Amino acid sequence: MAQTEAQGAIRVVPLSPGVGLWVDGVDLHRLTPAIRDMIEDLWQLGGALLFREQDQPEAAAAALASVLGKVPVSLEGAGEIGVSEEWQMLGAGRAWPPQALALAADQACAPLTLAGMEAAAEALRLEDPDLFGQLAEETAPHTAEGPQHYLIHRHPLSAEPCLYPPPGFHKRDWGKRLQLHVTRPRFSYTHEWMPGDVLAFDPTAVRCRSELRRKGTFQAVVIPGAGPLVPMRAPVRNPI
Repeated sequence: MAQTEAQGAIRVVPLSPGVGLWVDGVDLHRLTPAIRDMIEDLWQLGGALLFREQDQPEAAAAALASVLGKVPVSLEGAGEIGVSEEWQMLGAGRAWPPQALALAADQACAPLTLAGMEAAAEALRLEDPDLFGQLAEETAPHTAEGPQHYLIHRHPLSAEPCLYPPPGFHKRDWGKRLQLHVTRPRFSYTHEWMPGDVLAFDPTAVRCRSELRRKGTFQAVVIPGAGPLVPMRAPVRNPI
């Protein structure tokens, strides 16, 4: 828990074991240098940050994006994005996926489920190191015309292994197994939107889907990525 002159007590609460932190007690319209530093540090840890009870949440999302992107961001850089009931890695159609998305939505939006792919990668490395090694050399597109992405890469900020599975069931023998693995409840968090919510997440480390079989539309600020995803090197097998 932290305390500042401009704001009251600040609590940081995990949203789930696999992804996300709720930062309670921060007004995104009144950010001190100390709080900006705190948000940057938390961004390295959580993969997703939630701020509630924000006045003018779309403007608050732009203020948060300015902190995460380290450059001034305005609402002119915002636009609506749609999230379907299929699992997605938003921005995967680009050669360099966005560094972050800052979302604001009204109460009518469908719940949004996030799944943390750093936690999923670590679990796979421990539970099935042979499959982990195989996937370290595999690539796949995430959209029909999108670029190829490695299925396991080092995250550009944390340098931790991160799964980057394509949506839907892949035709290769590991496809269904991988899809089942990354959708396990232990890696995910489902967000029920309330007025004033601002939710930012890292699309290079988080998969998402809209719940209740209806499309969720969100006002989003996109923060450009800083560079290409670096693939993991497959582990070297010990000689027999």
